[in-house]
Amino acid sequence: MRNTFISLLAATSMIGFSAMANTGTAKTTTTKTTTESERPIGMGQTTPMDNKMAQNIRDELSKDSTLSSKAKNVRVNAADGEVTVSGMVATQAERDKVESVARRVAGDKRVILDVTIE
Repeated sequence: MRNTFISLLAATSMIGFSAMANTGTAKTTTTKTTTESERPIGMGQTTPMDNKMAQNIRDELSKDSTLSSKAKNVRVNAADGEVTVSGMVATQAERDKVESVARRVAGDKRVILDVTIE
């Protein structure tokens, strides 16, 4: 009796799975967990403090009338207490200014500067 029940249950499961596969409703989801060592620099967990710090840097850059629109629009990301600034600027002086603002606002946080002069 028990073997019959198990066989019936297995057959029912296979029929249900087969029907789902034939209708295209079955979905496969793949999730990859990234470890700390695999995570790119500047791509960690973001906290509200990180978001506020990045926004403060963006605000200061956008208000600076001496910077070109390129420099005002560099990407600023903060995660795990470190700031990454990336993008293009027009001159070395702008690159220096962007770095200075980022370091001043970030305080003792690590600043990663990936800014090129175009």
